[in-house]
Amino acid sequence: MISYIIAHCVLICAVKMTCFLCKICYLINKKGGVLIMAKERHKGESLLRFPKDYTVLDLETTGVNPNVDKIIELSAIKYRDNQEVDRFSTLVNPQRWLSKEVQDITHIRPWDLKQAPTIDQVIGDFDKFLGNDTIVGYNVNFDVNFTYDAMEEHLGKIMDNNFVDVKRIAQRELTLDKYKQVDVVEHYGMLSEGAHRAINDCEMCNAIFQKLRMDAQRQGHMSDYEDNPRFTQMTFDDILKNEGNTQMPHVVKTPVKMVLNKDGSRVKILSSPVESLVGKDFKRSFGNHVFSKEELVSLAKGEDITIKNFKTKAGKVIDLTGNLAMKTTQSGQSFLGFNRTDLVRQRDGLSVMVDNMSKDVQFQ
Repeated sequence: MISYIIAHCVLICAVKMTCFLCKICYLINKKGGVLIMAKERHKGESLLRFPKDYTVLDLETTGVNPNVDKIIELSAIKYRDNQEVDRFSTLVNPQRWLSKEVQDITHIRPWDLKQAPTIDQVIGDFDKFLGNDTIVGYNVNFDVNFTYDAMEEHLGKIMDNNFVDVKRIAQRELTLDKYKQVDVVEHYGMLSEGAHRAINDCEMCNAIFQKLRMDAQRQGHMSDYEDNPRFTQMTFDDILKNEGNTQMPHVVKTPVKMVLNKDGSRVKILSSPVESLVGKDFKRSFGNHVFSKEELVSLAKGEDITIKNFKTKAGKVIDLTGNLAMKTTQSGQSFLGFNRTDLVRQRDGLSVMVDNMSKDVQFQ
């Protein structure tokens, strides 16, 4: 009897400690802090493309951290030659209470989910629906991470579909104060009614995607979204020969112009489709990885790149994805550095950063 009471007390303490830690993590997340634990995912490639055949994906969830939060709505629309051919949408019972914050954002109530299927009951059907399609979404890393984890847990498979983040294209093609999905919808004069319900967000995302496609065609930018960007006027060897010569811009296809400093450790962007990158310089390496010529071109164009077989400080070998972004040192200094987008999710005022690998990239 005594041992039973002791075991019961230990269990209660463990539950309370878990709740306390979850609360601390939530508060840290709200303030843009850092979560220590991060999951390795072997996802597909992050593309900057306008595919004609694709599936738009959007989720609603109990929170922003795929390590602890759950899917409450899963929706997708399949397109062939830019025309809708099928759709998939279901509420999902997370088997937990729904916070008031999430209810206010999504207008999904706990009683809506009571009779809904659980994720293990629907993820197989969604896997069949998705197939090998390229996934398109707005801030799509968030949706990909949750779906990836669900397939891995319940189907025992790796979801390695390539994906396109429409927000990244919007940031390249448009000049706006904010780039939330509703902001871009309003920019194009479309209705944003029904936002934060997954199927409505899929429709809005595709509408933006098609508008951006037309803008890119009209402005002659479609070549920026083609495969295999190449240096056209100077090879990378030519750039290396002219290290430190800031009077000799090195022209690439997009147009992107870059120069290297004297010892070749830093790259300065003289011209880029992303205006916020022009005039800034960044370290030519991340940890023990030195960026190749193709990676430098992609980074200067504001694109994500994937580094394969990256060795972390802890000795682990992982694949990671990231792009160039403004960072801040502990002393408050701003710098341009490589930012891991596979570990960062920021969506409609909610943000979570689960790691800070960018500490490796700072001004010397």
